[in-house]
Amino acid sequence: MIQVNVERIKDRQGETLLFREEVGLSHIDREEIPFAGPVDIEIELTSSDKTIQAEGTVKAVIQRPCDRCLSPVEVLIEAPFKEIYFSTSTTQDNLLQDEWISFKNEVIDIEPEVIKSLITALPMKTLCDQNCRGLCPSCGQNFNTGKCACSEEEIDPRLVELREIIKLKHGEKN
Repeated sequence: MIQVNVERIKDRQGETLLFREEVGLSHIDREEIPFAGPVDIEIELTSSDKTIQAEGTVKAVIQRPCDRCLSPVEVLIEAPFKEIYFSTSTTQDNLLQDEWISFKNEVIDIEPEVIKSLITALPMKTLCDQNCRGLCPSCGQNFNTGKCACSEEEIDPRLVELREIIKLKHGEKN
C-alpha cells in the first residue's frame, strides 16, 4: 500500500500537499509491469470542498522483451496521475459510486491508481533499437548479432514463378 496522510489539508479548502516518494519493488509487485527499479511518485494533493484532488506524475523503469528480437529492454515510463478522492463521510448525489474513489479518515491509498496509471502508459510496441532486424523465422537466429545458416527464405509454392521472374528482371542467376 502506498498511503498518503491528508490530515493537514482534509478540511482546509485550497490547501495543498506535495507527496514525493520512491517506492521499492517490495511494495509494488505486479506481473503486468516487470519493474527494473523503484517507482518515483510526485503528486500534488489539493483540498476542495470535501474532496482531495491529486495530480502529478508516476515514473518507473520496466524491463520488457523487444517485440522483434526478444532481447531484454529497459523502458522508462512516465505516466500522468489525476484522480479525485472523496471522504467516505461525503455524499455525492451527482456522482455514481463507480465514478469516485473514497478514503477513510485521513489516509488515502493511492497504489491502485498508481498501478492503473502505469499500465495505461505502457508502450504498445517495445523495440531494442528502431533498426532492430528481428529473428530468423526458421532457426531463431538474432539478425542483430549475425546471419543464420538457413537456406533461402521459404516462399509459398504458388509464388515460385513470380520469384523467378523477379530474379530474371534483376539479372540474377538461379
